Amino acid sequence: MHETAADIALPGTAELAAAERMSREIAILSGRLAHLLAASHAARDDQIARAHTFLHAMYDAVGDDNRGAQPEPVVRKPRSPDTHPIDRLADALALDATEIDLILLAAMAEEHEGYSSVLRSLNPQNEPYATVGLAAQLACKSPRDRAVLHRALEAGPVVTAGVITLRGEVPFFERSLMLAEGLWPVLCGFDVFPSTLMPPALNDTAIGLEGWLDSPDILKARQLLRYNRPGLLMLTADSETAAAHRAAALARAADRRWIAFEFAANAPPSAARLALVHALARGATPIFRIAGGDSSAQPSMADIGRHPGTVV
Repeated sequence: MHETAADIALPGTAELAAAERMSREIAILSGRLAHLLAASHAARDDQIARAHTFLHAMYDAVGDDNRGAQPEPVVRKPRSPDTHPIDRLADALALDATEIDLILLAAMAEEHEGYSSVLRSLNPQNEPYATVGLAAQLACKSPRDRAVLHRALEAGPVVTAGVITLRGEVPFFERSLMLAEGLWPVLCGFDVFPSTLMPPALNDTAIGLEGWLDSPDILKARQLLRYNRPGLLMLTADSETAAAHRAAALARAADRRWIAFEFAANAPPSAARLALVHALARGATPIFRIAGGDSSAQPSMADIGRHPGTVV
């Protein structure tokens, strides 16, 4: 079976289910934001009042059961076989409810233009994104809560894995929450990539590789892959393309989904980190085909020590 990036796409019904779920969870978050604005000292300001009206309307729109109720954080149920991308990220990175809410807050502007307008009105830099300060007001009830949030946004997995970045040369709580490039449509179940990632087409057929796949060292590598244990597998061959095809065949032999990326020797660390985030959201093993460029230079690979699974 030949598997490329396109083969990892979810069926249409699953795509819609993931997208609808994301819309609903952000709408519930918007209800919490509306409640926050209604309780603020600026609630009578015309702009704040319009923002409150829009946010509460979005909250009400997700179901009649919500009408008149105070919005609460989403209670996330145990995972099902039809796991959504947001669940894959949460499980792989061991994210807590607050960290998942940070992802949703960072994604609000991507979900609806009305959210962008509201967030722009609340951002000191006039950007259509939520700020750290807004996240703190939503999630924190005490100075200790704010310290925990600060730590999560400085050194927590949601940031170190590259799911969220903080933007702005401004005080910490005025910085904007930014979702990883191209991640929002993936969380909605759409198998698309940002232009900065280059998934090459590979063939994962094992024809002609049977002896190699059954060799002792490769059998050990298959076990590592099968259980997705953290680690880096380096494969070499006569060419970069041949090595990448062997990596795909190895992943298939280990019953693992896989996704391949082109990785230039001089690529910044952020490029590999973005690819790893996209792989996590898809529940796939990342395969990097490393181009050496200058034949005299040794191809380099970005640090993947924080990745919670196997990298090839």
